[in-house]
Amino acid sequence: MQSDAREAPLFRFAIISDTHIRPQESDDSSPWTVNSYANGRARRTVSLLRALDPEFVIHLGDMVHPLPSLPSYASAVAEAKEIFAPLEAPLHLIPGNHDIGDKPMPGLPAAPVDAASVAEFRKNFGEDYRSFEHKSCRFIFLNAEIINTGLPDEAKQKAWLEGLLAEPYGGRSFVFIHYPPFIHSPDEPSNYDNLDEPGRSWLLSLLAGKVEAVFAGHVHNFFYNRHEGFDSFILPALSFVRQDYSELFRGGPGKEFGRDDAGKLGFFIADVFADRIALRLVRTQGIEESKEEAAAGPAAAPLLAGGKAPAAALGVHLRHNWAEVVKLPYNGPMDEFLRKEARNDYHLLALMEAGTRMLRIPLRDLEDPAYLERIGELHRMGFRFTAFHFGLPGERQIALLEKHAGLVDTFETIISWKDREAFLEGAAGWRGRLSARLSLTRVESSAEKKVTGTAFSHYVSYGFGEAAFADVETFARAGEASGLVDAYVFSLAWADPLAETVASLRARAAAIGTKADINIRLASENPAELIDEPAAVAGRVAEAVALAHAYPDTAFFLDTFIDMERGYFPRLGLYDRRLNPTLAGQVYRNLSILLGDGEVRLGEAQESDASRLLPLSFGKGAARLVLPKPAVKDHAGAKGRFLPQTGWSEAIDLATGETIKSGSGGAERGAAGGPVLIMD
Repeated sequence: MQSDAREAPLFRFAIISDTHIRPQESDDSSPWTVNSYANGRARRTVSLLRALDPEFVIHLGDMVHPLPSLPSYASAVAEAKEIFAPLEAPLHLIPGNHDIGDKPMPGLPAAPVDAASVAEFRKNFGEDYRSFEHKSCRFIFLNAEIINTGLPDEAKQKAWLEGLLAEPYGGRSFVFIHYPPFIHSPDEPSNYDNLDEPGRSWLLSLLAGKVEAVFAGHVHNFFYNRHEGFDSFILPALSFVRQDYSELFRGGPGKEFGRDDAGKLGFFIADVFADRIALRLVRTQGIEESKEEAAAGPAAAPLLAGGKAPAAALGVHLRHNWAEVVKLPYNGPMDEFLRKEARNDYHLLALMEAGTRMLRIPLRDLEDPAYLERIGELHRMGFRFTAFHFGLPGERQIALLEKHAGLVDTFETIISWKDREAFLEGAAGWRGRLSARLSLTRVESSAEKKVTGTAFSHYVSYGFGEAAFADVETFARAGEASGLVDAYVFSLAWADPLAETVASLRARAAAIGTKADINIRLASENPAELIDEPAAVAGRVAEAVALAHAYPDTAFFLDTFIDMERGYFPRLGLYDRRLNPTLAGQVYRNLSILLGDGEVRLGEAQESDASRLLPLSFGKGAARLVLPKPAVKDHAGAKGRFLPQTGWSEAIDLATGETIKSGSGGAERGAAGGPVLIMD
């Protein structure tokens, strides 16, 4: 699923879902305020799609919100057609339960599908199941709602699909359906959000080994599964979030009990390559567009336009439970009588969006079946794992690495430095059994730090500081260490100047014939202090991204991926506790896209009272990263204050990806006070 930003796809298409468009007149088909935003949000999506210019667009159903049994249905259909009319790309539609009626399951809130509602859909939108081919790929559209109904149309669709998949086909096949076959497990109980038996097993067995991926909507949240040789993606919605899934997150649910958690709204751009399909989320953020704005022309295209994906050379710590399965409360009106199970796959969605490929996890994750299965799936998608272990490795750890040799790229060993000779003695015996790269570092605690007075902060961390390089050099030059250790891990504290410290460590490591792996902390040295300055954190992240692109032979890891706003060493990350991107996360993604376009060279960093300036050159030419210092808070009075007043004409706001023109007033936006890339 990951892709090289320099590789052009064979073609691109878009997948959208669950617009829930309402009629222009008053509509009482929903008690939630957020539903009234659906039409404006749909218009905004159409505007973005026009700017992104895919070859075609697929809508996974629930085009409208009123059900066919309601008098407002026809008016909603007319409104949907008017909203989608400006699309230049062909639009392919499949029926959702709001378009055609619910699946035949007792206790559901709406009337089930019947022959009349199927006929009504065909009259309004065209065939409810069909296929077409495009550049050696076959796109198969199914009517999920008629499965298990016993209607004549179910038998017709069944015979058609079985016949289609029985025929030899030399290309690739993708399936699109409204209801997903399952959410978490193929044997899960029937619920509002999956296909019931026996239709579920029939479809899954029929698709096994015959298709590359299945795309579904309906759930208004993102989920991913791998089943019998194909990928299964459940897409987020464009209108609102299903709030019953808000229990997946440790943070608060967001507006309207989670239903208007607008950061989760969006659609997928799908780039088809010769050997894979790469999906990229376009977050719409719940932004609405009026009829007048839509008539004025398409919105500015996000940075991912032009066939590029993020090429983030910077890895991340996966400190949180990134494979957690949650038993959701039974809670009507959808599922009042059972606890649905769902895995929080927004971790994966965030990683896909950011474009990072390098993930740092505890080695013990390989002993957990749930983690192990997920690690295998992510490795197949292009992610690479560094697995760390604290203490001298024993037979248990080495056997685990041998057993899963293909899943771990780097084995990071963390030891008390007093045990370094014992490490060498042990490593001499087991190093030859491992195919993984071996890195080494040490733990450091308050007891080992020289302090004055009575201060004691219960500090424990890992990684060499630059001041400890002499210890590394002495150890690395020992004959026993040569050929055993591939790299030494250094941790850069919040106060360390990144570019200067990294350049020094790289040069000194090269002089002794080894590598320096770099861990970049976003936390204070004080475990009770939060550096609550999003603009400054985003600036440090931007500098880290630039370094990672400039030095692709060095492994960089950012600590951390998701906010740690409770516990020890609180810190801001790339995503908040609801897995929505923070300012730093937006900067990480946008700068990764920009710098993925050619070789990156860095100049000498410069300091001013309000900012840190890092000159660089890349595929688009010479530029300067303007990084706000911690003193520049991101409140209204300081937005844009750190930008140079003169000497530039155009800049890119790294929070939004938008271009700022000098003298246009955009500099004062400095958008959220985050870092900016000035083009020279």
